[in-house]
Amino acid sequence: MKKVRRHQDVTLEKIVGGGQAIGQLADGRKCFVWGGLPGEVVNIRETKRKSKYVEGIVEEIIKSSQDRVEPIEPDSYLSTSPWQIIKFETEQAYKAQLIDQAFELHKVKLPHKTTVFSDNQQLAYRNKLELSWYGMADENGNETLDLAFFRRGGRGKIIVEGSALARPEINQLAIAIRDLLRTKPVTARNLKTLLIRCNQSGEAVWQLYLKDKIDSLISPSEAAQLPAIGGQIIFSDPRSPASVITERLASFGQTTLHDQLLGKDFSYACEGFFQVNLPVYEQALEDMGEWVRNEKTDPTNPSETASLCSNSPRAARKLQSQILGFVQMFRKELAESAAHPEPAKQPLFLAALLTNIVTLRPARRNLI
Repeated sequence: MKKVRRHQDVTLEKIVGGGQAIGQLADGRKCFVWGGLPGEVVNIRETKRKSKYVEGIVEEIIKSSQDRVEPIEPDSYLSTSPWQIIKFETEQAYKAQLIDQAFELHKVKLPHKTTVFSDNQQLAYRNKLELSWYGMADENGNETLDLAFFRRGGRGKIIVEGSALARPEINQLAIAIRDLLRTKPVTARNLKTLLIRCNQSGEAVWQLYLKDKIDSLISPSEAAQLPAIGGQIIFSDPRSPASVITERLASFGQTTLHDQLLGKDFSYACEGFFQVNLPVYEQALEDMGEWVRNEKTDPTNPSETASLCSNSPRAARKLQSQILGFVQMFRKELAESAAHPEPAKQPLFLAALLTNIVTLRPARRNLI
């Protein structure tokens, strides 16, 4: 059995980009800790060890931060939303600090104070959820079947009924599929994941990923009784831990979702890339749109863009070049969207872009 290492009285200093708090051990190594906040003194259990740092999870809080709150999902929050332990306003401040640090790392000085946009919807907003499965023998020797999340920072799974972050339609559908599968000759060992998405109208679609090819696992009449507009059963190569589509075994109803973003119709598949928080994504598109349509601030003009970077002309030219590339891609994909309305041709480049960058809104704010 692998030895469990623990560290006592670790003082945590700050939040880092991955969402962990960072501290320093007695031997000088850095430690990246889940479940802790800056200013806290904690006891941790080590989950990963390297020569220059360790990772761990808080087991006991010796000195608590005034910004700490009780997580809504105490058993599973680390798997889905490790910042449930932070006051909402403090979380927003931490995000702004991380944005500033990211730009400072690349020697870019932002001209305005960083703030974070939010629609203040802290729960029940995600339009996508991916769950695993867990099973074990009960006292009668029968195999149980439950929805689960992987345990962060260690092995094993946590049995759940859904997620507080997910829209209620997603959680209801997940439970309905679990209950249906409990009546079938199938165990958690046969199953890989359950992927569910829903649109802003609450219409949901599902994909059940199997490790084994099982014929007629769910009948069309049973699928029609689920609280969804459609779904699919998919064989996924068990050699891959990811939910890859190897073969579609069955399809029921309508498997494409439809939404509106800023008055434009979008269609997307359950497995496709799309934003998980559409109201916030719409605000991001509005901010990006200012670079496209704002006649007063022209990102293609070096003199205009230079005003955004007061630290050096070189940084201004670099930022101007990046913005120009984003704007050109934005315009190109909008044109393609108008010509090809099917899901594959819609401008989802913006979704991928906004996952990894901060969009700058001239003279107003920064948004993540």
